[in-house]
Parts: sequence; structure tokens; C-alpha cells
Amino acid sequence: MSTIKSIKNFCEDHWRFGWEICKWLLFAATIFFIIGYVGIVLFYLGQFFSNYPKLHQQIVMYIHISTGSVMILFGSLQFFPPIRQRWPTFHRMNGYIVYVAGFISGIGAFGASLYPHGGEPVVLSGIIVSLYWILTIIMGYVRIIYKDIEGHREWMIRFFSLAYAILIMRIVVIVTQYGLGWDLKASIGAAIPATWLFFIICAEFYISNTRITFKTLDHVVNGEMLTSLPSWTKLKLISKTQHADQVCSFVFELAHPSMRVCVPPGHHMLLKAKTSMFTTIRPYSPVNMNNKTGVLEFIVKKYNNGKMSSFMHDCLSVGDEMEIKGPIGEFDYKANSYKHIILLAGGTGITPIANVITSVLNNPYDNTCLYLFFANRTDIDVILYQELKSLAKLHSDRFKLILVISRPAVDGLDYNVAKPNDSVIHLSPTETTCCTSSAAVTDINKQVVNVNLNTDLEFKRGRITKDLIKEHGPTPSRDTLVLVCGPHQMCFKMMGMMSSLGYSKSRTFAFGVSDH
Repeated sequence: MSTIKSIKNFCEDHWRFGWEICKWLLFAATIFFIIGYVGIVLFYLGQFFSNYPKLHQQIVMYIHISTGSVMILFGSLQFFPPIRQRWPTFHRMNGYIVYVAGFISGIGAFGASLYPHGGEPVVLSGIIVSLYWILTIIMGYVRIIYKDIEGHREWMIRFFSLAYAILIMRIVVIVTQYGLGWDLKASIGAAIPATWLFFIICAEFYISNTRITFKTLDHVVNGEMLTSLPSWTKLKLISKTQHADQVCSFVFELAHPSMRVCVPPGHHMLLKAKTSMFTTIRPYSPVNMNNKTGVLEFIVKKYNNGKMSSFMHDCLSVGDEMEIKGPIGEFDYKANSYKHIILLAGGTGITPIANVITSVLNNPYDNTCLYLFFANRTDIDVILYQELKSLAKLHSDRFKLILVISRPAVDGLDYNVAKPNDSVIHLSPTETTCCTSSAAVTDINKQVVNVNLNTDLEFKRGRITKDLIKEHGPTPSRDTLVLVCGPHQMCFKMMGMMSSLGYSKSRTFAFGVSDH
């Protein structure tokens, strides 16, 4: 039994690593195909092109094979999450290469299908599949232009299912020709349509089982109408309030005052707006720490290159409408699944974290202990300060709040003197808090300096560090979950830091990274 348990634990800890190995094996198979098959074909051009005696046929095949090889090789890199997440510019530029090469190869495939050496089945299937190939390329490009990430993902899966069918098709040809004794024409005539059809079916099956679904929920509990927005719904903006520098809250009115949109902890809503020439869709986590009904509230930070955030801050006014639907998300939390949850948040990354906090603390049957390390640049940048402070006082036995700031709000401010405004956090001497933004985590090894704002408050100034986690967090164990949300740079640094401290990678979830 102990051996079985050890194997089970190992699989839980390393399943992501195993998936990465599978993807790299796929990449290796692609390289092998290009070198071992395409390379040989191009090396023995005379023998290969004997099946295509006319010059224009040979040109068409050469274009199809060469551009297809580029497309498959570069396209394999598009499926690796670390590349998409760490180097988005490379992912985008590499995508253009794949689009151009794939489109040209598709045209070549259409031309090549008119001159096959596999009989009528190859002609018919070749024409249909090559046209479908070109369609998937066009639709994938259109979807990403309109920022429809899910639609782009689905069309790209369809496109690459056709491309990778070629890998299997060659194996089928070899097996049927040399294993079953078929001639080349019969082998190719059976292999090409069969593998394409098989991979098209597999692609649609995979898409249908991984597609984001919006479940319809509509029932009344304790006088509240619990609902969801499974389709795009126009909601009116009734309030727009600035909380900090470049940070505003947007409150949208629901159809009924007693209505509440049920958003599972860590899940998001999709917001859609027409920005410039295109429609932009972005996920945002709603905030409802005061259990309000009849409204849907979002806290959004404006980024210089952020299309949606810039639109909401600069163009959206009270009385305007936005299209919203959801919820969506991959994070799944069940009460008492863990004894401890460490929450690492930076800036507006507190929004999905806040939903997890309220979900746990508002459940009288959930005994999970929470440790929030909340990072901001200055003390006036702390979002949801009053709500977090109230929860820390009310649930002091289960909720530990650690706020860290990277610099004072005012240069030269004496941190030994309490500031005469509401941003001073009044906690007992045993309670601590923490806050910083992405600037607060650029150096995870820098020592944290404790700063006393007044006699009943200990503020943390510096960065979220290993020492800070060791001092205020639980020891690494299988009963501890780590949740991270903030700028991508922060998420990757925190994930690496927590792994080095001994916290399991399989029990570390970064919103916007793990569910990208």
C-alpha cells in the first residue's frame, strides 16, 4: 500500500512535468519527420518527382513540402505554454511565420491533390482537406485579430490536426506496404483519407471536451436570484470610482435588484468592447466582498498598451453599456481540500484572490487557514483595504494578512509617525499586513525591513521574500495550496520562489498563467 501511495503522490507532483515531456516529444517527432522524411525527399528529388513528371507539378510539390516543413517546425513551438507566457512577442511573430507558411502550403496541397499517385480517393480527400486547411488558417487569423483567444485556439487545433496527420500517414503507408504487402498506390490511397479523417474527428472531440462552457444558472435562494450570464449580456455602468493611481472600480447594474451572478472562487467574467477597429475581449474577476446584490463590480488597472483597460478608463462613462458573459475559469476549489492556503497577490491581482478569501471565510464548515501576502508599490495603492482589514479582525484565527510596500507614498515620509488619513491600517500588535506591486518583487532575495507606522501596527516594507514566507506562512506540506496572482513577472518569480522553499508545483496555481 505504501508503494502504491508513493507512486500516486509522485504522479500528482509530476503530472505537469510529464505533459511537458509529451509536448517536447511531439516537437522531436516533428524535427525527425522534417529531417528523416522531407530531407530525404529533397535529397532524392529525381526519384521522388518521378511521380510528378511535369515541371509545374514538381514546383507545386516543392512549394507544398518546403513551406509545410517550416509551418510544422515553427508551429510546434506555439503549443508550449512557457513560450506563450514568457515570450509573447516571440509567440506572436512566430505565429505570423506559421500563418504565411501554412497558407502557402495549403495552396500547394490543393495543387498537389490534382496530381496524386494514390487514385480517386486521394484526389477527392486532397481537394476537400486542402480547402479546409486554408479555411482553418484564415479563421484562426481572424479570431486572433479580434482577440477571440478561445476561437483562435480551436481553429489552430483543427489546423495542426491536419498537419500532424501527415506524420501518422507515413507510418500507415509503411505498415500497409511492407507489413501487409500492399502496393504503393493502395497504401497511399488508404492512408491519406483515413488519417485525415481520424485526426479531424480527434480534433473536434478534443475541442468539444475542452471548450469553455457557460452553464445557465437561475434559481432563488434566501430571496436572492442566483444567475449566470451564459451569453453576451449588455449591462449598464452605474458607478465609476477611482481607488488609486490608474485603478478604478466599475459597477454594472444587473436586471433585478435581488439578482446575484454566481462566480466560483478564482473564476472570471468576460468583458467585450469595440476598441478602435476591432472587438476586444478580456477576462476580469468581479469583486463582491460586501455581498451586494443587483450589481457586478470590477476593479481594473489601466495599462499603457492595454486596449480594454484604456477603453474602460478613458472612454467608458456612467450610463454606457458593456457586453459581459460568464463565469469562466479552470481553478476548482472544494471546502477543506487543504489545511492551509498561501495567497500571493500583487496590485489588482487581489481580485481573484479576494473571491477565494470570501468563499473560504464565509463558509462556516470550511476550516482552511489563509495567509495573504499582498504586495503594492505604496500604502495608498492598497485595493480593498477596508474589506481585508475587517476580515482580518473578524477571522483572526484563520486569516493572516501581511501587507508589504516597496516605497512610501510620499518621499521623505517618516514611517514612525502615523499618517492622518484612512490609509493607515489599524490592527492589533499581533496582526500584520503586506503590500507591493510588480516593482516590489523584482528581487526576491532582498531583505524585508519592518516599519512601524504607529504603536499598534507593524508594516512590512520591501519585497515578498523567502524569509517573509518562512516567518508568517505554514511549513511546506501536501496539505498546503499556493495561489498567485499579479503581473506575469511577479507570478513567475513567486512560483519559482515557492518551489525553492519546498512547496509542491502541482499545488501551486497562478491565475493568468496556469489558466492562460
